Amino acid sequence: YFPPHGEPRAFALDDGTGLYREYAPAAADDAKDATEWPFSQAHIAYLDLVMADASSARRYDAALADIRAAQQLYWANTSATGRPGYLSRVVAPLGQGDDLYYDDNLWVGLADVQHHRFRGDIASLERARAVFELIRSGWSTDADLPSPGGVRWTQKADNGDRNTVSNMPAAQLGLRLHQITGERAYLDDALRFYRWTNAVLQRPDGLYHDHLKRDGTVEKTVWTYNQGVPVGVNVLLWQATREARYLAEARRIAAASTKRLTIERLGR
Repeated sequence: YFPPHGEPRAFALDDGTGLYREYAPAAADDAKDATEWPFSQAHIAYLDLVMADASSARRYDAALADIRAAQQLYWANTSATGRPGYLSRVVAPLGQGDDLYYDDNLWVGLADVQHHRFRGDIASLERARAVFELIRSGWSTDADLPSPGGVRWTQKADNGDRNTVSNMPAAQLGLRLHQITGERAYLDDALRFYRWTNAVLQRPDGLYHDHLKRDGTVEKTVWTYNQGVPVGVNVLLWQATREARYLAEARRIAAASTKRLTIERLGR
């Protein structure tokens, strides 16, 4: 909820940190601060508002600066792979951090790319690069796993899931960085993430399952975001390569999504 003065009244903690609560109204046993994923979505919402038009830019620019500063309260200088990244909870001294999720980091990396393309600032580009290095470090190298490869969903030791949402947005971030920098390695990695997801998690009709478990079981829920991101990835691949098959694939996934994700189904 974005009221006229630019602060979400229901969720803002109003304690000078720029952080939000996860639920409103908050229950007595809720954590004080929102986890990284919903916070990142508020960050992206402000970015979209500022980019909408000149009047929105004036109205929400200060709030965007505040939420981008607060976003860094989740940043840890190292992780289980040795790479820095955003943890699922705020870090010390305001919190104790928590596990790292690769999809959480990808949403922020993509927001940094968006901010860089809008404002041209180098800091946002460098942070997006750092996030991509983290994602590279999350590629599974265990040759004994079913369908070796793929970016894991999380660094949690007890979770070996490899998800559409930790691989297709990785391809999207790599393609955006390739567009900006011209570096071939970003395109190569994007294709690696893309091809693994297609081989392991894409259905014959073009839609995508959610994830592959460590034991080889596929979790087959069809989520909207797992269809939308691949559409965008294929469009970016078409822009990068001018190969018509990618644009055709984007259209195929979009058509299958329109057929499957109807109002009647989503309302259940």
